[in-house]
Amino acid sequence: MGSCGLTIATFRARGPTSSCATTIPADVRAATSWVDGTAAHSDRLTFTKRDALAQEAAAIAGSPGGEIDLSTEDIGTGPIETALLHRLAAGDHVRLLCDLAECTSSSARGALAQLEGAGAEVRSRKAVDKLAVTADRAWIGSANASFLDAHTAAQSDWGLVTTQTDAVAALPAALRRRLEWSRRARVNAGVASRSRNRNIDARS
Repeated sequence: MGSCGLTIATFRARGPTSSCATTIPADVRAATSWVDGTAAHSDRLTFTKRDALAQEAAAIAGSPGGEIDLSTEDIGTGPIETALLHRLAAGDHVRLLCDLAECTSSSARGALAQLEGAGAEVRSRKAVDKLAVTADRAWIGSANASFLDAHTAAQSDWGLVTTQTDAVAALPAALRRRLEWSRRARVNAGVASRSRNRNIDARS
């Protein structure tokens, strides 16, 4: 049985790096084909920023509601902001962990203002992973939830949705520990903190 490994890393040399392993045959075939340049993605695994963020937004929109935890290095106006605003309007509790030192664009400032105004809990921390976790599924990837334009939409980024029970259960607790370590977010405020690397097995 084949497997493929996917890495979430920041552009800086410092900071956490997380890995995700999948043995689903369709995922392995998709990853192999992507490396060969012969296929875009499978049903679960995507390889461009546009597709990865659409997949993440769909996971948020399709969740049963309740609590939603999201981690991203940067955020902007776009599909993730829209999906989160819809969930907030429905009464869900949204926790957002991002690196405010990276959120300097007008798009990022606008998205943060909208989300906080709608009731999202926002905290800041450096070198965060790219994750979205709902009650029944988790999105894991390398794509920041930042503004999409003609240059960034087609860039190489991966995203994967898992319904693996232990992963979905464990990820919110890990993110909430990071939220507890971080102080209340304000635009242009950044909080540096250390964390350990994590490995996620996304078998389902």
